[in-house]
Amino acid sequence: HMVPSRISEKLPDGSYRIRGSQIFMIGKNEYKVIVTGIVRSSDVTDEGIDSSKILDGRYDIVSLKKEIRL
Repeated sequence: HMVPSRISEKLPDGSYRIRGSQIFMIGKNEYKVIVTGIVRSSDVTDEGIDSSKILDGRYDIVSLKKEIRL
């Protein structure tokens, strides 16, 4: 699956810091994957960035389950 990401910073060496997120379902539970990392400018294409090209990548999954307080 693709995770929409954007460049959040251009680094002095010409590479980019990226951040993206995507909501997905597992059964009836909603989660969000958050991707952060660094990519070389030569690895950025019109089609996107292959996850194997993300340097110092971090992938976090958080539950979006709403808390119900009584």
